[in-house]
Amino acid sequence: MPEEMVVAVSPVRQTMQIAGSFATVVGAAITAAQDAQNRNRIESALGSLNASDLFREAIGKEMATGRDGSNRIMVPPPQDIRNPQERREADRKRFSTLRKQGITEVVDVTLKYGLFGPEGELLAVVQASRIDTRSGRTRFREKWMVWAEPPNAFGPQGDPTRRMTPNITAPRLAAASYAVDRWLVSNAEPLRQGLLRLANGAADALSVGVNEKDIPNGWYILGVDALRRKHYQDAKNFLEKAIHGSRDNTDYQLAYAVALDKLKQRDAAVATVEQTLKNHPDQPRLLVNLAWWLASDERRASEAETLFRRAIELGAPEYPVVRRAIQKAQKSARKQ
Repeated sequence: MPEEMVVAVSPVRQTMQIAGSFATVVGAAITAAQDAQNRNRIESALGSLNASDLFREAIGKEMATGRDGSNRIMVPPPQDIRNPQERREADRKRFSTLRKQGITEVVDVTLKYGLFGPEGELLAVVQASRIDTRSGRTRFREKWMVWAEPPNAFGPQGDPTRRMTPNITAPRLAAASYAVDRWLVSNAEPLRQGLLRLANGAADALSVGVNEKDIPNGWYILGVDALRRKHYQDAKNFLEKAIHGSRDNTDYQLAYAVALDKLKQRDAAVATVEQTLKNHPDQPRLLVNLAWWLASDERRASEAETLFRRAIELGAPEYPVVRRAIQKAQKSARKQ
């Protein structure tokens, strides 16, 4: 696992990475300087907290028992060898050593985590491979993105960790103002809690994906991952399993509503959020997303404005895209 957090908060439509084992800078120097500054701020705010230890503890605890109830032990990770032939030989020796210890199956887990993209999305990328040490065959391999925050209906899709070369002539050379700042308020408590959610989410995703356990948060993680990959029907199916195990969880309900919206079931999405707000009237993310959906109907522009203002009062960022949608709806309503 990386010993340092990746910080890749770059201008809109631009991505770069700096830190830890991913110490490659891609793009304009101005972006690199911004990310280096942000990384220093984050390290200072976190103090002695070692986020990698959070992941090791959570994943180690969850993966200590296998699918069949057998006990697992933690073994040294494989060497990072890029040459295919050398890697195969190293794997052969490694599996031989593990067999002599009585280990017939190994689960290799790789991880990177950090802040990515122009809005400073806190996420982890977890990859797991289950390998039979007797044959060397991979029986299972999967990768998931684990997000610290539930999705927004108006939010970006896809993988913000992709490495791309920035366009230095782009009109915006600054990330969204709240990209890093929002994680560092209150002595970086949002970032600390977000990293803890990532660690637990990564462990739960592995438990569902590798150990085939029925854990609501694991299904939620898989659902949001499918949602961000635009596999909307899979997302809906996973999130239904999450809700079945924890019906009152607002993150699960919101993610489910977003999946419904992506499946062109806007009325069902709105109804889901409105019903959830009856029990959680002061949940800002629910309010923001409902405002976004209502802004698509000029007849409800005023209601959308009220919801958005209330969400901001409760601590939600003043998302420009939502603000613009409401203003557009209000302008259309005035023409009627």
